[in-house]
Amino acid sequence: QGFLNSFKVDITTADSSISSGENYYVEHRIEGSDCRHLMLGTANAKTVTLQFWARSQVTGIHCVSLQNSAQNRSYPFEYTISSANTWEYFTETIALDTGGTWLTDTGIGLRVRWSLGAGSSYQGVGDSWEAARDDCTSNQVNAVASTGQFGLAGVQLEVGSVATDFEHEPISVTLAKCQRYLWVVPTANGDYISMGLVNGSTATLNLLPLPVTMRAVPSLVLSAETHFGCVEIGVATRATTALSLDGASSEQLAMMQATVSSSGMAQGEATVLSSASASATMALTAEL
Repeated sequence: QGFLNSFKVDITTADSSISSGENYYVEHRIEGSDCRHLMLGTANAKTVTLQFWARSQVTGIHCVSLQNSAQNRSYPFEYTISSANTWEYFTETIALDTGGTWLTDTGIGLRVRWSLGAGSSYQGVGDSWEAARDDCTSNQVNAVASTGQFGLAGVQLEVGSVATDFEHEPISVTLAKCQRYLWVVPTANGDYISMGLVNGSTATLNLLPLPVTMRAVPSLVLSAETHFGCVEIGVATRATTALSLDGASSEQLAMMQATVSSSGMAQGEATVLSSASASATMALTAEL
């Protein structure tokens, strides 16, 4: 099928006895803005077809469940793994829910959840919409009963009752879609990250344009503040002791406020925020 990569769950700690309130699953969350055309929760809700490749260390019945954001509407269905640790292809056609509340904004519009095992509190009837959070049916095997792996590839959800050929997008399209939710900032040791200005004797404001419009104002995730530094151009390099997003940040522009280790910077001087360690990592996240 031309798939270079797959998603893998590495089960390193087994759970041979899942209690009623426990559950294990892999979930893909679809933004509500991308679900508007499905008309979920209305009399005109459309029919969709889900296709995917799966492999499991355990043979037998596995389940997938479509759910809303609040997890109070769900549609679990079964598929059967015939051969352990072997890729198998599955499709399922589903008439979408005409009831319940479904988001059509930047929140979670639709959850697609692959169950690896769940207790009785999360089990329901298959092939029907239910006013509950049902991850699977009572026939779901325990795929985490022993150490091993579970994998997915070639997942595609489309309108209609036919599973068409998987759409292999250009990498530029796929990357832009990913960056709407997560941007990993290039931070090789010594890399310049963003330009800014001194706005205090120990503080700088650095502007970082985002590659795409993110789903929401992002959050900043760092390895450590001390892995970064501020270069006051033509003057000195100062270690960063605090680094955070300024309240004026938006979905298109990250404004980072940096506090440095020593005073003496001149108001209005140009600065550059840079990485100062091979261990430096920085990401901006607007995950669902």
